[in-house]
Amino acid sequence: MLRLEQLFAEPTLERFRAESFGKEFRKIRTKDGIVDKLLREQDVQNLLAHPNLKAERIHVVRANDDSDSEFAREHYSDVQTGRIYPDKIMEQFQQGAAVVITLAHHLSKPLWSLSRAISRGFDEMVNVNIFYGPPGSYGFRNHVDHHDVFAIQTDGEKHWAIYNPTETDPLVLPDHLGPPPTSDPVFDETVKVGDILYMPKGYWHHAKASLDSPTVHVSCGVQPLSMIHFLGWLRTRMLANSQFRTEVPRFGEGELLKAYVSK
Repeated sequence: MLRLEQLFAEPTLERFRAESFGKEFRKIRTKDGIVDKLLREQDVQNLLAHPNLKAERIHVVRANDDSDSEFAREHYSDVQTGRIYPDKIMEQFQQGAAVVITLAHHLSKPLWSLSRAISRGFDEMVNVNIFYGPPGSYGFRNHVDHHDVFAIQTDGEKHWAIYNPTETDPLVLPDHLGPPPTSDPVFDETVKVGDILYMPKGYWHHAKASLDSPTVHVSCGVQPLSMIHFLGWLRTRMLANSQFRTEVPRFGEGELLKAYVSK
């Protein structure tokens, strides 16, 4: 079972928790050999033929500086059964489209172990998505996420541009999107196998595969709890109690409202 400490060579996990988690962008270097056990290009291709992979977990996308487009699922799956046709997906891949597999930790033991390690280490729920791109491809244009992200490069190289948030603590998109950044990026470099980029929610980012070879990275989405989440939990509990479903008295003597509140 993977332990979170095994991922952090520089900075150490303790230093990262104290200085950066939930606060700032950080580049992390993993310990030698750890990423080799997670996911390489052949592993992704094997997952495309996994019997439990359904069409709703696949996105075949093509992006450039101006627009994003996604291929309709009927081009690479059976609409009735949801069965995937890997050869159809790879045809689009060869023509420049990137492939995204969502909730991939349910299909891969190493990614499940990764998800569990991050979840235990930060006491948060973690979902793992795979981004697999041909040489020179984009995943998506410049965008933000409403959760924290650990982007782990597992095969090939990819150039990332990352910008400071323009909206504080976005939670619902596009409501909390904010204007696109106008400042210079805080990170504008090529990452290699074993690099991890940590982005708290709200950081703008986009990435492009190197021109030399295909690229794979896994995106671990961490959803930190907020007061909104707590209120949602509290509402669910209150709905189960008939006392909280009773109508608030709006007419009559003030004593009625006092009696209602005192209950």
